[in-house]
Amino acid sequence: MRLPARITRFKLQKSAEDVDLVLRQVVRDAAHRVPFYRDLYGKAAIDVSRFGAPKDLSALPLSSREAFQESPERGLLRDGRDPHHLARTSTSGSTGKPLTIYLSRSELYFRRYSILAGLRHYVPLRFPLHVADVGSMVPHGGKSVEQSLGIVRILRIPGNAPLPEQRAALLHYRPAVLEGYPTCLGILAESFSETEARLVRPSLVATRGEWLRDDAREVLRRTFRAPVVSLYNCEEVGNLAWECPDHNGRFHLNHDTCVLEVVDAHGDPTTGEGDVVVTSLYNRTMPFLRYDLDDRAQLVGDADTTCPCGAAGPWLTDLSGSEDDFVSFPDGHRIAPLVLPNALFNAFRVPDDPHRLSPSVRRYQIVQDADYSLRVILDWRGPYDEVLWKQITSEMDRACQGLRCTVERSAAFELTPAGKFKEVLSQVRSAAAPTGSAPTSAA
Repeated sequence: MRLPARITRFKLQKSAEDVDLVLRQVVRDAAHRVPFYRDLYGKAAIDVSRFGAPKDLSALPLSSREAFQESPERGLLRDGRDPHHLARTSTSGSTGKPLTIYLSRSELYFRRYSILAGLRHYVPLRFPLHVADVGSMVPHGGKSVEQSLGIVRILRIPGNAPLPEQRAALLHYRPAVLEGYPTCLGILAESFSETEARLVRPSLVATRGEWLRDDAREVLRRTFRAPVVSLYNCEEVGNLAWECPDHNGRFHLNHDTCVLEVVDAHGDPTTGEGDVVVTSLYNRTMPFLRYDLDDRAQLVGDADTTCPCGAAGPWLTDLSGSEDDFVSFPDGHRIAPLVLPNALFNAFRVPDDPHRLSPSVRRYQIVQDADYSLRVILDWRGPYDEVLWKQITSEMDRACQGLRCTVERSAAFELTPAGKFKEVLSQVRSAAAPTGSAPTSAA
């Protein structure tokens, strides 16, 4: 007997038939019960009663973070859902556009478990699983359900902590899985002596949130003597794809969480390089349907293609997104790209609800000028909020570690010579990330 779609969406190892069933329900439910999609599909005269399978996704309009930001918060939620009674997470992403994501408790638990389950492709999961998370500065109130049940034990090491403190914490904890932003992990790895590094022997180093470059992968592999892999995650959906254990830079799609497309400039599927678009299979509270992630990639093969590792195709290659710069100091030491945005992002949080963001800032950028000083550029929406402004200036004063920092309200962001936007852009010549390949992403 086939389970209903509302239950099948939480199933691991979904079959193609399961995906079709869940996708039909998610699309039809959103079209009828979520104001944002009712309006979007109504204007496009989309008849969702004819929607049947992933091949029909190309008939639906794309959605984007900008469109979500323009919509009233309740318009993004399923009818009858109260944002104050929902689980929340949030992300700045790699484009400087903060967004609050809403889920039911069951949707949140599935999202967390699907990320954890992604590790099974690389190492056996022995519980309790000891994980050290390096780089994140996002506040975590209380324990997650997996921590409360003793399934996972997590040590969080902030990316702005002094390196001796980070090393000491890792040496004391000795995790089975070491995870985090590759730039933060790389700076930490470079600070270890050979003797110290021998005392930290994780079974796996898993990176996320930034593009893992060849040189960074080699530093991590050489220091920790463990496999180094990348998970393609985004905060809106969770794990989208996992890196092939046998082929660096090849990513196998996670059919349990999403349907992933690569589309051309018109939103049509393409076999060449294109924009990555994702549809969540489990979040009916705040659906993400054909949601543009601002990443680029190419899909190779089809459902009949099989990778030598045993995973079915197609798979992602040439995955890329925005690459931010390091923040540099006159004495030569550096701050990893996501550390200062994390600090700024924390200032956007509503004081009595740390997983909800103030809607006052639509987009932001951190610029380091050639004299090492920093400028925070905020695209401010709505009336001036003195409390939020003080939070931002205070948080950045602490995070900048003595570098002069100013905050300005403007929508005039600075671009690279190639015309690209970076969340962190440095004019200090040594601050740009070194060249390499095998990029990956996560939010």
